Amino acid sequence: PRMITYTIDSSDLKSLAKVMRAAGPDLSRRMRREIRTVAKPVIDEMKDTIEAMPLPVVSGGVTPYSGPSGAGGISGRIAAATKLSITQGGVRIRVSTGALGNASNLPGYIDAGTTWRHPVMGNTLAWVSQRAARDGWFTKTGLHHHPQIRRDVLEILTRYATQLAGRL
Repeated sequence: PRMITYTIDSSDLKSLAKVMRAAGPDLSRRMRREIRTVAKPVIDEMKDTIEAMPLPVVSGGVTPYSGPSGAGGISGRIAAATKLSITQGGVRIRVSTGALGNASNLPGYIDAGTTWRHPVMGNTLAWVSQRAARDGWFTKTGLHHHPQIRRDVLEILTRYATQLAGRL
């Protein structure tokens, strides 16, 4: 499945992960939990931003749409598909677009501020165009938090590397 991704990478994380595997799973688990804790505000802000994002119709449609929106609509589905993972390559925040079915391109369109067309409630005789009220729900949020998260993750890596060095 296609996805949009934001990665905070570090070659230090890759090296440390190899050493930590030899030290046992408990230490690695604790480090990952700390990294997840410092990265959580970013993913929470991304989810809050997309869920609150107005997605107005810019053309088409005779009457204003009055159906579900917010957490029950596509914004909620995109927020639910936004995940955090910690890999050897770094901390990754991604939107798993495979979970969105035929709406898999929408997270990228919304982030870029691009207009998209779709049938109204599946009615292929009635089409509308929509555009996000503002762009960058994903990329701008990630870039805004990047310096702080990078510092926090490097501090955690340094602390765990020091602990490991004390054990050797």
